[in-house]
Amino acid sequence: MINKLPNKYKALSKGVKATLWYTFANLMQKAINVLVVPLYTRLLSTSEYGIYSVFVSWMELFEIVVTFRMFYGAYVVGLVKFDNDKDVYTSTLEKLSCIIITTFLLLYLIFKQYVNQMTELTTSLTLLMFGMMYAVPIVGFWRSRQRVENNYIQMVVVTLLISIFTPLFGLGGIMLFGRHSAYVIYSRVGIEFAIALILLILYKKWFFAKINIKYIKYALAINVPLIPFYLSAVALNHSDRIIIQKLTDFSKAGIYSVAYSASMIMTLFNSAFNNAMQPWIFKEIKNKRYNRIPSVVNMYTIIIAVLNILLIAFAPEAIHIMAPKNYHSAIWIVPPLAGSVYIMAIYHHFTNIEFFFNESKIAAFVSIGSALLNIGLNFLLIPVFGYMVAGYTTLFSYLLFLGTHYFCAKYVCKKNNCPFNIFDMKSIVFVSIVFFILSALLAIGYLVPVLRYIFIVSLILICLWKKDYFFELIGILKEK
Repeated sequence: MINKLPNKYKALSKGVKATLWYTFANLMQKAINVLVVPLYTRLLSTSEYGIYSVFVSWMELFEIVVTFRMFYGAYVVGLVKFDNDKDVYTSTLEKLSCIIITTFLLLYLIFKQYVNQMTELTTSLTLLMFGMMYAVPIVGFWRSRQRVENNYIQMVVVTLLISIFTPLFGLGGIMLFGRHSAYVIYSRVGIEFAIALILLILYKKWFFAKINIKYIKYALAINVPLIPFYLSAVALNHSDRIIIQKLTDFSKAGIYSVAYSASMIMTLFNSAFNNAMQPWIFKEIKNKRYNRIPSVVNMYTIIIAVLNILLIAFAPEAIHIMAPKNYHSAIWIVPPLAGSVYIMAIYHHFTNIEFFFNESKIAAFVSIGSALLNIGLNFLLIPVFGYMVAGYTTLFSYLLFLGTHYFCAKYVCKKNNCPFNIFDMKSIVFVSIVFFILSALLAIGYLVPVLRYIFIVSLILICLWKKDYFFELIGILKEK
């Protein structure tokens, strides 16, 4: 089988190869981000790590507002629609991005006192953030164009270079100049800016062509309505840390970030499985072969549930590896966050239906509602129950997210004459109930390690006994 792999790879189309390499680069990027957490937490205090985490969270939010994410959907669609004028189209949107960023920079300089009070970041850190905003669109436009043109080798190389050298220079700065979060931030901004400068030089004809006003109107018409959706998606993932920092301090935001990083490890598996499941389900629906979908979805659900249960079971060990003792309280936040990751995997079943029938606007409205709910609950409950409750507000928001998508998918199926029994809801609900009961028991087991270890051994033995279940799922998804 191993000997046949090179020939099978050569036989793949360029598009399929590109997809494989993009997936690999994305997984490596996420894996590196997780692997450096133990180093950052041991070299930085909880407060300094919290400053870095909050900076990243604000940067994610600022990036959407300040750049309008011109290098996202509108740009990709336009590259296909205006394929005979790609350089002018790219140049127009890049210059538009610069104008928008500069406008927001001037507004910040006028109202910096109020902005700094809101973010609790210094002027120098905020200016660094704006400096990075000028680099982000350049790299973003280049990446998007490489994807459209299937130039996956260059894309993967640049992604890995950024992923590797950003933490490398950050760690070097900490060890050489002092244990301060600023050096990690300098590294992140510096690497992105350096890559952007190199791309500007190498691909100057893309970025320094003339401007076409028609493309500005086109891009703004598509992107501006999507900004609330982009903001809500980022807010759902990052607002917890910002609100914890605002209501408590940077130290607790740092502890929460470690628990979040540990829990998000499982999103690697979610992405990998959904990337394999999505085209298979689309094909089955297109060909009206509905009968096999329930069993495959059930297998997928059970596997994701088991993986997240294992994370919860090993949470004390995972947190011990990722951070020193002063982060130990993070173990109590892992169960609800791992539950959120499990819920993410489940709602992908329903969003896949919405995407297949071109009803993706529903996802936008649901995402906005869930993000607003999460923010509201955090402001209401953190002052009463403490920062750890943020894990449970996130879980509750995702549960509502799941429930809303369930009814939306049911409506979409009815509208398009697709039977909704393609999902075995009784089995999904049963697995989910078992998952949350076991999660609660394992959390109690943090206080009684012997019982937790007995449970872990039993679960591993069951997984080994049922290993054929996993291979059956892979076999089905590999079918042409």
